[in-house]
Amino acid sequence: MEGDARRVHPADVRRAAGVLRDRYRDRLAPVLDHVRENPAADHSVDALAKRVHFSPYHFHRVFRAVMGETVGIFVRRVRLERAAQLMKVSPDKEIGRIASEAGFNSASDFARAFRRHYDMAPREWTRDGPLIFRAGDDPDDRKPYDLTDLIAADDGPPVRPVVETVPARLLAFHRIRMPFLEGRLEAGYGRFREWLGKRGLPEPAGDLWGMSWDDMEITPPEQIRYDFACPVPELTEGGDGVLVRPIPELRIVAAPALGDLSRVARVWDHLYHTWLPASRYEPALLPSFERYHHWPDTLDWSSWALDCCIPLVTLR
Repeated sequence: MEGDARRVHPADVRRAAGVLRDRYRDRLAPVLDHVRENPAADHSVDALAKRVHFSPYHFHRVFRAVMGETVGIFVRRVRLERAAQLMKVSPDKEIGRIASEAGFNSASDFARAFRRHYDMAPREWTRDGPLIFRAGDDPDDRKPYDLTDLIAADDGPPVRPVVETVPARLLAFHRIRMPFLEGRLEAGYGRFREWLGKRGLPEPAGDLWGMSWDDMEITPPEQIRYDFACPVPELTEGGDGVLVRPIPELRIVAAPALGDLSRVARVWDHLYHTWLPASRYEPALLPSFERYHHWPDTLDWSSWALDCCIPLVTLR
């Protein structure tokens, strides 16, 4: 796989994924068992990721790729199934108590989740027949990713991931909070370029990074962080909102994304849902990043030319 930039053939992906995806499932098994055995415990992404030594960002994406549903959907489904079991075997138990034992904050939260999942209120279920899941309009109920569907749906240019080594270096970071609010990303980028210019540092053509510390699907918008970063000479000092720190040598998978934001998203999907489960790697405890081919304002922030990159370690 290393250094191989060829298009991944669907049959090859399925064969490799059949073995390696099982290793990911084994890695996630303690989380699945923990949730099922303790439905009322803290099952935030952070808490579950710590149990299997993933960063929350990567854990959420790997879980969805391997298990076919998001962490939130899995936890909610397990809690609903536990509640339904309690309702069936303990018909005299109050709904509020059942909701609490199954991990819901209140009876009203439970009722809303039950109706959304089963298309009926808890009190409408006679408990003498099966419950049939009916996906509603909840965005969390959207169809999960499937390996075959992803391959078939990719009508754009082939995604060409390559495994490479990035040398150890000193990086300057400028952090932008809530970067996807209008104008904030561009303003933060401008401040970073100004910081480089004031210190007479060269513009890093082809080596500007955008580091995503959070996943928009699991992190509140006000908590999302995005860093612009680039290598700087030794002895460079930070200041004015810019931090300078070393990074070790990294092994990464990088895949070019050329086009609009939908293409960038498509490449990220391919890496997490197709390439990674079929590889011999897993994400390192470091953020993914985008490596820009040139300064993004040269395309007026409407199109992108970058590599989507994930730091890797060998699958344990």
